Amino acid sequence: FKSNFSATCLGPTSKARHGRRYDTLSSLVTGPPASALVKMDIEGDEFNVLDALDAADFRRMRGLNVEYHFVQGCPTQKALLRALNISRKVSNHLAVVDAGAAYWGSPCRVGGSKFPRLLF
Repeated sequence: FKSNFSATCLGPTSKARHGRRYDTLSSLVTGPPASALVKMDIEGDEFNVLDALDAADFRRMRGLNVEYHFVQGCPTQKALLRALNISRKVSNHLAVVDAGAAYWGSPCRVGGSKFPRLLF
């Protein structure tokens, strides 16, 4: 097993942001089918990165480990629905073994219900 680990800034588009170069996951996962193991911990941008992937991108991944975060404050119902839809998109292409999302902001309510610290 040959590892090609590199710490990379990921975003939904390739561009410079905050003085750093951001690349798309699609541009980095370029090998044959089921050849990449991807680990993402990108503090809130994971939903945008995953939403930008297509079926061909998912086919090149053997495994995906993602830490989901809600870091832009208390999420809206629209943001939660988007997160759910993106989670479904991932599960349409990969077997989901475990899933969770973290929110460490101030206590808040979404749709009248207290939003939990851990979700999924």
